[in-house]
Amino acid sequence: MAARSVVGLPMLSRGAMVRLAGRRGDMTGRCCFIGDEVTAAGLRLAGADVYQPRPGETTALFQRLRTEATMILLDAGTAAALPSIVLAEALREQRPLVQVIPDLRGRHAPVDVVAALKRQLGLAD
Repeated sequence: MAARSVVGLPMLSRGAMVRLAGRRGDMTGRCCFIGDEVTAAGLRLAGADVYQPRPGETTALFQRLRTEATMILLDAGTAAALPSIVLAEALREQRPLVQVIPDLRGRHAPVDVVAALKRQLGLAD
């Protein structure tokens, strides 16, 4: 069983992060997180580089990290602050791996992809 950080997130070794990102070779397996301070504390303990940009700096930081990192984790609030076209492009390209995670404080929730697809297909309850 994986060890747990102070905030309850699983602690991953740098090697595990590289395997999760699915890349080897020219990248060093750098995992980055952009988001709130509570999640950042746990991910810093797990070995991730963490960033808490000022308002207005998020997009530039995200674009820079897309060229440097193997995996980028965003909390839902940060993902909402990015232009939708920038986030959609990053999710579509999958290099680096970009994942939106829930805000631990519950201030922002990630989009429910299944519900959105059901609405678009006319299958919503």
